[in-house]
Amino acid sequence: MNKLHIEKISDKVFFLILFIYQLLFLFQGFDFADEGCHASTYQQIFSHPESMVGDFMYWFAGIFGGVFYYFFPDWGLLGLRFQGLFTIMATLLIAYYLLKEYINITNLQIAILLILMLVTNEIKEMHYDTLTALLNVSAALFLFKGLRDNRILFIFISGAFISLSMFTRLPSIVMLGLILSIVYYG
Repeated sequence: MNKLHIEKISDKVFFLILFIYQLLFLFQGFDFADEGCHASTYQQIFSHPESMVGDFMYWFAGIFGGVFYYFFPDWGLLGLRFQGLFTIMATLLIAYYLLKEYINITNLQIAILLILMLVTNEIKEMHYDTLTALLNVSAALFLFKGLRDNRILFIFISGAFISLSMFTRLPSIVMLGLILSIVYYG
């Protein structure tokens, strides 16, 4: 009996499978409560920001979604799902390439599959959680490279990602740990 050997799957094929897996569920029903709230925030963020007072603790996510909505207004909720899909894929790619040198590839691919299928089983829309994850992983990547290679520019870029992440979701505590690691290194 032939077994599927995940370690023989190239990185490109692995991420293509992840993309197709998420794409299959992209068209599954619409959540008009949360998705509608996020969509109205993105739609109103530039034209009527005063009406978005309740969502201003996530203001950078609103701006990020608003820019997408500005360029693709006819895509509606489906467009937000595509934006979320690309945000999640970018997060997984950055995490994968950050950890690839230090973790067995098979274990890393299985972990990413489990995270994608079990932990993030919500509808793949663009919102503050997906954007926060992308910014945190990006900050960790630049912080790691900056500390490892003693490159102050990368540490500065990491700090910029941490700042953006703080304004994407203010109550997030992950960034506090990253900020403390920069202070500790200094």
